[in-house]
Amino acid sequence: YVKCWTGSSLSCTGGDCCAAGLNRDNDDMSIEVIDSTIIKINSCQSLNVTGATYLLMQDITTTGTCFNILADGITLDGQGFSVGGEGYQEDTDFDYGIVASNVSGLTIKNIAIHSFYDGLRLYSVSNSIIENNVIKNCYSNGVKFSGESVANSIKNNLMENNTQGVYLVGSSRNTIENNSLVYNTQGLYISGLPGNNTVIYNNVSNNLNKGIYEAYSKSNRFISNVVNYNEMCGVCLLGSIDNVLLNNTIMDNGGSGIFLESGSSYNHVSYNFLRNNSAGVHIYFSFNNTIEKNNIGFGSVGISIRISSEYNIISGNSINGSVNGVNLFSNARNNLFSGGEVTSSAKNSVWISSGASENIFKNFIIYRSEEDAIFLQSGDNLFENVTILQTSPEFYDIKWNTASINGTQLIDIPHLQNYSFIGSGGTITVKDSRHGEIKFLQAVNGSGTNLSRDVRVSNNYALIDA
Repeated sequence: YVKCWTGSSLSCTGGDCCAAGLNRDNDDMSIEVIDSTIIKINSCQSLNVTGATYLLMQDITTTGTCFNILADGITLDGQGFSVGGEGYQEDTDFDYGIVASNVSGLTIKNIAIHSFYDGLRLYSVSNSIIENNVIKNCYSNGVKFSGESVANSIKNNLMENNTQGVYLVGSSRNTIENNSLVYNTQGLYISGLPGNNTVIYNNVSNNLNKGIYEAYSKSNRFISNVVNYNEMCGVCLLGSIDNVLLNNTIMDNGGSGIFLESGSSYNHVSYNFLRNNSAGVHIYFSFNNTIEKNNIGFGSVGISIRISSEYNIISGNSINGSVNGVNLFSNARNNLFSGGEVTSSAKNSVWISSGASENIFKNFIIYRSEEDAIFLQSGDNLFENVTILQTSPEFYDIKWNTASINGTQLIDIPHLQNYSFIGSGGTITVKDSRHGEIKFLQAVNGSGTNLSRDVRVSNNYALIDA
């Protein structure tokens, strides 16, 4: 549009100053041409000019929803100013700092938003950017995307003291990058299908419940995030499948560092650094997950598998300094532990509880257990090429702690020292893959200081020292 002055006084605005009797060639008249796509605002309103950039010129407070974006391609630049609602506790009237529906190509940046029900409520929004904002003290969510919102970028924002910092529901192909999601009830919540979002380089810490929570979604990627000091689990997946957790630092959470529960399956958890969590990785009624090459330490348990969890592959992990290294409980079955090590456990390095059977430990190292290296309360488990070193001398390399534990297989174990069978004992098989095996058809009981010496298989030679 055009602004016209005579001297220093504004004479008219509009496209035709001549209609006001002004001569455009008059030397005393100046004309300022303003780009029609830049609009300065200082109050709450609907934003409806397609492709326009709206510049906020001052702080605003309101008792309702502030901005309603109604057209595609709009940029709202807060220029560091703030938009405030009624207050954290009082606002249950579903007022929003910014709301948008069924639009695309938005940019919302450089705004401090506080004290609404949601800071940003975005429904069926696509190809938009949310960046460099500070969103605090909202009764529900800092930012909420829903309605199959796709291909949006949420980056470089601070979300603090909201119920959820960021909430994605039924949305896909969004990227959440380099945000600080701190001191919320939950830092990040992803729910529903189709999933396929990327969460990368975020700080998700000091939240009052979960750090990152995914429920009934799939194919999301959590990469290189810092997830520390949350009151419950660091990263929790509920009924979710085919996700990737890669190279995250997860420390000092009140619950599990990574918790896969209630049908979370086919997830790949690798190269994460986990310290001082209640459990490093906890698998609860979940199946066919791969837990690979993680560095886990100094929690109550390194890896815990419980409640009928089956066919999980635990490969190449390092577990150090936990109270218990590996716990299998409550019908955890057919899980494979391949490679990796458990060192310096304060209690048992491997504890297999009642009902946990048909699990395999292969090419595994157990070093410096303060109590029993392998503590068995269930049978039909297999140990192959497991190296056990420097167990505390008053405890056992392997202890069958319940009577009638049958079907334990010991294959190519290089050296087993102290051992104990409780009560009537149980049946075992001792095998050397090069030379043969000794299979006990009746229960073995008693104890000794060197099982490798007392039961031996070698070339054309077998010995049982009773």
